[in-house]
Amino acid sequence: MTASFFNLNATFAVELAVFVVVLAVLGRFVIKPLQAAMGRRQAEIDQSLAKANRIEELLAAAEADYVATLDQARQEARQIIATAQHMAADASQNGGDRPRSSAAATGGQRVGA
Repeated sequence: MTASFFNLNATFAVELAVFVVVLAVLGRFVIKPLQAAMGRRQAEIDQSLAKANRIEELLAAAEADYVATLDQARQEARQIIATAQHMAADASQNGGDRPRSSAAATGGQRVGA
């Protein structure tokens, strides 16, 4: 007898049944737990990305605060230097006979010691 390609017999039916059983077992015991693990991992990744974004925002805010504080300190330093230069110019014009601070007025000794 010659077998035809479209001739269905018992062997094909058994193979089809075994394939469906294997597919069901894989779906139940492999694919579902794997999908659950991948879902949990994706949630962890999303949380980590949200935390990283929040940290970047905090870092940018801290850096902006740092730059503003540094600029303010530089401005104060420029004002102190300008005041000191002005006082030095006044002192040189007045002949330097005026004391510059209380320590200079007492000869460098501690007052009340």
